[in-house]
Amino acid sequence: MLNEVLLKKQEELVSQMKKVADVFTRLESEGFDFLHGFKVVGDIEFYKTLLDDENLDESKLSGSEAEEFEKWQFLSEESETQYWSLVFDSDTGDFMPLSKLLLSNEIGKDWCFNLPDEEDVKLCSFLIYFYEHISPISFSDLFECTADDFFPYISVEINCDTVELRDFEFHRLYKRRCVNDSPVTLILENRQRALNDKFEWSEENIQKILAVNAIVWKKHNQTKENMKRLASVFKELAKTDPFFETWDIDAELRYQSKKPTDIASVEMQKLLSEVTLSFGMNLRLNDNIPERELDDEIDDYINGDEHFNWNFEVYANHLNEKQKKIRFAYLMHTVFVDGWTFSFEDLVRMEEDGFFTHYEITF
Repeated sequence: MLNEVLLKKQEELVSQMKKVADVFTRLESEGFDFLHGFKVVGDIEFYKTLLDDENLDESKLSGSEAEEFEKWQFLSEESETQYWSLVFDSDTGDFMPLSKLLLSNEIGKDWCFNLPDEEDVKLCSFLIYFYEHISPISFSDLFECTADDFFPYISVEINCDTVELRDFEFHRLYKRRCVNDSPVTLILENRQRALNDKFEWSEENIQKILAVNAIVWKKHNQTKENMKRLASVFKELAKTDPFFETWDIDAELRYQSKKPTDIASVEMQKLLSEVTLSFGMNLRLNDNIPERELDDEIDDYINGDEHFNWNFEVYANHLNEKQKKIRFAYLMHTVFVDGWTFSFEDLVRMEEDGFFTHYEITF
């Protein structure tokens, strides 16, 4: 029965999440301080296996076969499985309250399946949510699903504002829709334009810009070292535990000050940080990269050549010949020159303790 299979997958997911939490807790105690406050997020994805058939030639499908293929393709794409997610909080050493409710499985058996009263069946909470809320699948189609169509996966979030539903994809999409609406965009663009118009390219401000650029490179190099350390740990763990054989590490440098400035409240700075969808310093590693090549591979994933000087277009116009030789990070260009959120006035007020790296490790 699909319910029993998914219950087992759900239990395995919980067990693996606890294992990952134990590993990261141990690493933090052994000196991996940047892991502090990590969250372990568990999901179950749906993707009909027939869509991955390498021998399938869509052009040769009959009318009914093509309809069947398109149906499962649609259902796989439209099933928003991230609505059902489990979050383990390292600060409390336990699952978050909503996750506990999802795991309780204490859901009335007549909620959506209308089972007879004499049927004493405990339904898997993921199955309930999948059928009732997060997929357009019909009851008859549900019977055609197998265990192979559901894929549990785990990610670890570090320095991410993971508070129950806030971490789920629908929130991110909602946030982006709000950002793209003209009132928010117009307000932030006008704010940036007004502040940039009065910005003075004095030597004092130039020195502040150079100082922030140095901080960005410092944080960038620290992030690279942290990623390399994690990669070494995962490669060692994989020797005895196949769970750690496949992994991806994504890292993004961001800015969020906890102190107000004379031009931006803490709330405004948080909004600016959230809507700046890319800070332009994204790094990535995965299990396919030999350890001896980690440095080069990390650099290759930056949204811009690490050895290119991004001072052109604006900064170079105000620098002396010695300052022009200082290599500007890509973040300094994509956020403050190409972006529409942070202004140069914000830039010269940035401090080192406001910069942090958001890590996402996926297994």
